Amino acid sequence: LWGCTNPFLRKGAVDSDDNDRGNANGRASTMGRLLNVSVWLPFVLNQMGSFLFYALLGQTELTMAGPFCNGISLVFSFIASNFLGEATSHPWRAVLGSSFVVVGVTICMMDKEGSIGSDDDK
Repeated sequence: LWGCTNPFLRKGAVDSDDNDRGNANGRASTMGRLLNVSVWLPFVLNQMGSFLFYALLGQTELTMAGPFCNGISLVFSFIASNFLGEATSHPWRAVLGSSFVVVGVTICMMDKEGSIGSDDDK
């Protein structure tokens, strides 16, 4: 949830700012943002992701939960940004970096399970 909501939060904020350019009243501007679905829906989903992260953090090892959630969040943020049509200055670097994140998380998970470098293979 974290990674997917980041580009939608950014888009909602930009769209909201564009709509409020002519509005000098700060209170009306704030209410307009709060009532704008493109602002509050990604925010609520983002907060649900935060809650899920902390709930899972209490049930899993910190050494696995942190890198896994942050890495996968980065990958899904890149995917959602491309889905929204946001420009990427070096798309091949983003794809390469996302691939490294996925490979790194996979290696960490395999090592934690004991399938890498175990003595049972001999």
